[in-house]
Parts: sequence; C-alpha cells; structure tokens
Amino acid sequence: MTDLPDLVRRATALSILLGATLGPIAHAQPAAYPAKPVRIVVPAGPGSAPDTLARLFAEHLGRRLQQPFVVEPMPGAAGILGAGAVARADADGHTLLYGYNQLVTINPHLYEKLPYDGAAAFAPVTLVAKGGYVLIGSPALEATDLPG
Repeated sequence: MTDLPDLVRRATALSILLGATLGPIAHAQPAAYPAKPVRIVVPAGPGSAPDTLARLFAEHLGRRLQQPFVVEPMPGAAGILGAGAVARADADGHTLLYGYNQLVTINPHLYEKLPYDGAAAFAPVTLVAKGGYVLIGSPALEATDLPG
C-alpha cells in the first residue's frame, strides 16, 4: 500500500506535467480576425449600386473590427472576372466577394467554362441586400403585362 505523502508527491508531479503541456495550447490559438486588411471584390463598376453598398458595408465593418476593409471594383464578363479573382485568392478570409447570386446559379449554365467552381470556391457569409427588377418600356407601347 502506498503511503499518503508518496501519493501527494505523485499527484503534484502529475499536475505539474499536465500544466506544462497545457501552456503551449494557450499560445497556439488563432489570431483574431481580421489579422490584416480585408479586400472586398465587387464584380461591378465603380459607382454602381453594388459598389456603393459594399463601400457602406466596408466602412461599418472596418470601424467595428478595427481593420481596413478595401473595396475593389472588378467589372466585366457578367461578374466572372471578379469571382475568378476571389476564387484564386488565399482561402484565409481576407478576400471577400460582394457578389450576386448569378455568379453561382446562372453563370454555370450560360458559360461552358468558368475560372471557378462556385460550389467549391465560395461559402456564403450573409445576405447584405435584396433588390427587385423591373421591365420598363416606352409609354407609346400599349402593353399592360409581358405577353400583351
């Protein structure tokens, strides 16, 4: 049978060893996000509605997260240029795509070859805005609906 002082000595040694192994774990925690400026790619022209909304969003995020959020308009090819640039960027969360659903829902059906796989390259973060579309014609056109 082990006497009590020997048991206490062993428990103390085990506690010290356990504590020594936990120390490095505390230091191995990931850095707070964002660790560097964040780039927001907008696949639309400067001054467009998506660009304007992205700039408002970036300003708010920059203040809140204490790190610059830089908006980079990248128009062209139905958003494919901007989406492709984000798909090729490091997957560290410091390059975001301020895009619209056609980049992953419609473009794959319209274009035979895209420089990205929307399902594999992107993960949704949040819905920022919703908008509607209207069809407008000349007042001389006597139509009241699309067929007529």
